[in-house]
Amino acid sequence: MNIDIILPHKEIFSEDKASAVSLTIRNSAEYSEFNSTINVFGQITPKPFVGLKFKGIKTNKFLHFGNNNSILANYFKITNDANRGKKIIEIHNRPYLFHSAIAKDKKNPITLHFHNDPREMRGSKKVKERILIARNAAAVYFVSEYIKNCFLEGVNYSFDNLYVLPNAIQRNLVEKPIKEKII
Repeated sequence: MNIDIILPHKEIFSEDKASAVSLTIRNSAEYSEFNSTINVFGQITPKPFVGLKFKGIKTNKFLHFGNNNSILANYFKITNDANRGKKIIEIHNRPYLFHSAIAKDKKNPITLHFHNDPREMRGSKKVKERILIARNAAAVYFVSEYIKNCFLEGVNYSFDNLYVLPNAIQRNLVEKPIKEKII
């Protein structure tokens, strides 16, 4: 089974100009036992990260009403191969793309990762949009408990497909470290 990760258009998947989401994906994939099945799709990048399968997708924001929509539409065109088999589709930080993806692909599990406050993002600002996401996603991931709680604000249902995956390691300190004061 393939894991196809759809990056937001603004993300540059390279050492030179990587943004937070690109770095998170690169770092996670580097240590994943599923590394060989991960395919990353995003805007064309001259020198993508080494060691991961990356496919730069040409966009036409006028044809598809935005670069992010164009990445998703062209992703479905180039991966519409029955020989590829089943796949998990991961969408990062673009809830409105999640809604488009579930309308387009009914047979593969689709997940959504929130790196920012869902109440501020197109496609998840309204409670009913967040409920639709939780009901239709194979999983919804959050970078913190705070972001998860933002997502659940006003949601009066219980879901078992919501997970917190911190971007960093958990530090369990017994006492606060002493910092050296350098002036």
